[in-house]
Amino acid sequence: MKLQIGMHVKIIDDKIGFPKDAGKILKITNHSPDYNGYKSYELDNREGDIFLIEDFECCVEYPHLKIE
Repeated sequence: MKLQIGMHVKIIDDKIGFPKDAGKILKITNHSPDYNGYKSYELDNREGDIFLIEDFECCVEYPHLKIE
């Protein structure tokens, strides 16, 4: 499943890698330019914060589908 603006994702529960966002559910607000060949996203209109698909545990709306 491809992620789209408006969907909600759950950040992986990694308090070292994501000290302020571990386990939170955030909304995709923008597609950012690719980062080292990976798709990247802006969440909750936080400019400057880059999140990659690998940072997400699941898409809240479709928790059983694999994110690509």
